[in-house]
Amino acid sequence: MQKDIIAEQIETTPNILIVDDDKNFRKSTAGIFQKHKYNVRHFESAQDAILDAERNFFHLALIDYNLKDVHGLVLGEKLKAMNPYTGLILITGYASLDTAIESIKKGMDYFLTKPVDPNTLILAVAQVITKQRLLMERKKLIDDLREADRIKSSFISRISHEFNTPLTSIIANTAFLREVLDMKTFTEKIDKVKCAVGSLEAEARTLKGMIKNIIDASKIEAGKFILQKKDNEDVEKVISQAVQASAEEFKQKNISLEKELDLNNLQMTLDPERIRQLVEMLLKNAIKYSDSGSRVTLRAFVSEKKLFIEVEDFGPGIKEGESPFGLFKVYDNINEPACGGMGLSLSIGRAIVIEHGGTIEAVNKKEGKGCKLTFALPVR
Repeated sequence: MQKDIIAEQIETTPNILIVDDDKNFRKSTAGIFQKHKYNVRHFESAQDAILDAERNFFHLALIDYNLKDVHGLVLGEKLKAMNPYTGLILITGYASLDTAIESIKKGMDYFLTKPVDPNTLILAVAQVITKQRLLMERKKLIDDLREADRIKSSFISRISHEFNTPLTSIIANTAFLREVLDMKTFTEKIDKVKCAVGSLEAEARTLKGMIKNIIDASKIEAGKFILQKKDNEDVEKVISQAVQASAEEFKQKNISLEKELDLNNLQMTLDPERIRQLVEMLLKNAIKYSDSGSRVTLRAFVSEKKLFIEVEDFGPGIKEGESPFGLFKVYDNINEPACGGMGLSLSIGRAIVIEHGGTIEAVNKKEGKGCKLTFALPVR
């Protein structure tokens, strides 16, 4: 049983299947259930009931003990095999203790004797459906916990890899520097020393950024993500700081940045550090998914009392039906991404926007390859 089907059926109006060769009983019982707002389907033969159960989800089946084509207990076993979350009530006009015991052994949830008092029937049905829904909720909870555990394991694998890369570089460059410092020809190696020191600094900053993202993600999950807003902040200055922080990565990957800023000295109340972080995240995300030699466009403008900031790239775009803003989404499949990253940046960016009272969206460009990330903040 698919977990999405289980989740869908937990809260829906119960579907009841009646299988009895007594036409009058089927009709009268269906009427009782319909008065209580149950959805009802009824059949004379077990074969017809099975065919219908292959196409429809039933919360409960009310089965006659002595059917013409198949024994009621056999039908119950088949229905249970098709859907373990279908409750089963066996009903018969030939009750005995042995029959009741046999029905329980065969997996029936309840046993009733004809003629059945309507109130007794409704009470029995309600009890069985409640039991089956509890079982479905338990299954859904277990599935959700397993999925959360799988994603956690995926995250740990990814973060281990992401930390390992800069640490390997740091260790290698440290070993090189130690070796050079022991040489008499140190001055001859000065260019390589400068390169190694630069690499150490860059990788250390990378690790610091990773740790900061993890801390931010944990604050978001705990509901403790708080902004430090300031009045009269120069928006263009904040954007320029983000551009400057990303400049080296644009240069390294040979990607050009086109800026279209139309802000007219706009000043706003915002958290300058977080907005700078957000714009930098969007730019670096665009760099990550863009090919060498391509371009990224950064736009900022005011419309309808809102500040819009857009970052447009020519990368692979977003997979259909997926959102890049959920925590633990980007690294959901540890074998898939080729661009690296822990997948936290955009989810943190979304939190920054929400805390500013804004909105953020990501859409694939209609004219072809690429994605456009846009966030809007209210201008007050």
